Amino acid sequence: MGKRTDSRDRTVAAAEHLFRARGVTGTGLRDIVEAAGTARGALGHHFPGGKEELVLAVIDHNMSRTAGLLREAAQTQPRPSPSDVVRLLVGFWRDELLRTDYALGCPLVAMVVDDVVNHPQVRTAVATALSSLQDPLATLLSHDDTTPSPGLAMALLAGVEGAVVLSRAHRSVQPLDEVEQVFLTLTAREGWV
Repeated sequence: MGKRTDSRDRTVAAAEHLFRARGVTGTGLRDIVEAAGTARGALGHHFPGGKEELVLAVIDHNMSRTAGLLREAAQTQPRPSPSDVVRLLVGFWRDELLRTDYALGCPLVAMVVDDVVNHPQVRTAVATALSSLQDPLATLLSHDDTTPSPGLAMALLAGVEGAVVLSRAHRSVQPLDEVEQVFLTLTAREGWV
């Protein structure tokens, strides 16, 4: 059983990496098998639903990790300030872009851009994944520790995702820096620092 799990995990990790680099439609199943170092039969065994099922596994893997970071931050005592949350989210992407030389973006953006979300299960999974980020963000961005800020969370998430796309295009973290500054100014003006 360990080998099957290892094979499955390597396949999901390889697919996530390739989707982030090339997009979903730019990544063939043969590319994924080769990058994972697994047998082609393992792909069919672990993902009998084909590429769509693999896309769903990538969404689940990526979002459980990312949303987990936000949930962990929400449970930290004392809870981070909204400005700390802005720095955390922007810093994560700044580090990721610099670490990968701007090669890897968000897999959810790749799925939306590649129109993979036209598959109902994928659309639902992407929407659920984004909510799994928005909900803890809304709590973390609340100024009084009790009233979530869903609008601010959505704006921050949209700003950061857009800045990641712009940063990759320009090969510069300046778009992320600009988004960070806007939200830090907003949290300071509202007294949420």
